[in-house]
Amino acid sequence: MKQFVKQQDKFVTNIQIYNMTAEELLHQMVEDIKNNTQVLNATQAEVLFKVDPEWSKQNLFHHSWNNTYLNLWIYSEVEHDAQQLKMEQGI
Repeated sequence: MKQFVKQQDKFVTNIQIYNMTAEELLHQMVEDIKNNTQVLNATQAEVLFKVDPEWSKQNLFHHSWNNTYLNLWIYSEVEHDAQQLKMEQGI
């Protein structure tokens, strides 16, 4: 494991170094974002729009008030409503 620090956003992340090409690593990162990230920041969305513009246009919804993107590929209105109801009921 190697540790990288991004000074601008002041966060630390650990990534594993794999024996793969840059293209394979980019593909893996893009698939991970598409399949596991519900709310994307502007940087993540920018990468997706450059790598897969067709998918991004169909599946990313931009929230202009906070400059985030909702991933409609994995977002479920039913799950969101159920969670909201539980919060309102104090469950």
